[in-house]
Amino acid sequence: MIPFWQESLIRAKEENIDILSESVLLYTFSRLEKPEKQRLDLISTMLTYLEAHFTEPDLTLAAIAQLVGYNAKYLSHFFKKEFGMGFAEYLRLLRINHAVILLENGVTSVKNVAALSGFTDPLYFSRVFTAAIGIPPKEYRKGMAKERKEEKGILWTF
Repeated sequence: MIPFWQESLIRAKEENIDILSESVLLYTFSRLEKPEKQRLDLISTMLTYLEAHFTEPDLTLAAIAQLVGYNAKYLSHFFKKEFGMGFAEYLRLLRINHAVILLENGVTSVKNVAALSGFTDPLYFSRVFTAAIGIPPKEYRKGMAKERKEEKGILWTF
């Protein structure tokens, strides 16, 4: 950009310098604004798609890359730079958060919670859940059931 500015100002005539300077400045701003808008559009598109499809077990970064028209490797670097974590980790967190909501809302089968959250293997789901939350999903579910009983004034457990 700097060589463009310099060349434009050298070639300008004295009477046109103001209009030329303004034109060069507007051109420069237009070049700077577009990548930022593209970046925000890409982030928005990716997040919207992830929010709508994170429960699909076969969701991959390659599928999203194809959707948005970018190379998967580029998107991987872009995602890590923008979100501070890799795509797979972000997807796992979305799924675990969804699993927590399901468990808190009374879904009792760990197998069903895993499937509804996008995990194909309930054992893998249990390991990931335990690593993220600190307790296994069954214990989390039992704790939630106990909290609901205490909220309703029922102090005994079965």
